[in-house]
Amino acid sequence: GSSLGDLFAASNRRQITIGTTLFFLQQMTGINAVVYFSSAMFVAAGVKSAVAASVAVCAMNVFGTVMAGQALDRMGRKPLLS
Repeated sequence: GSSLGDLFAASNRRQITIGTTLFFLQQMTGINAVVYFSSAMFVAAGVKSAVAASVAVCAMNVFGTVMAGQALDRMGRKPLLS
């Protein structure tokens, strides 16, 4: 079986570093705050249709997620982490 010590073995260091860095960057980019406050930000910026702009932000988020998923499937998960 595997132990918690195996997770931190030298042979897994690169994968753990990549995974941790991606998690950190995802949290620090603040996309959730942008989506949550987008209507208020667009109103403050003087956009006439803040709701439509917020829908556009969400649509771009979905589009980017789909494109990233397709790229990940095309390239494979293992090569990206090895």
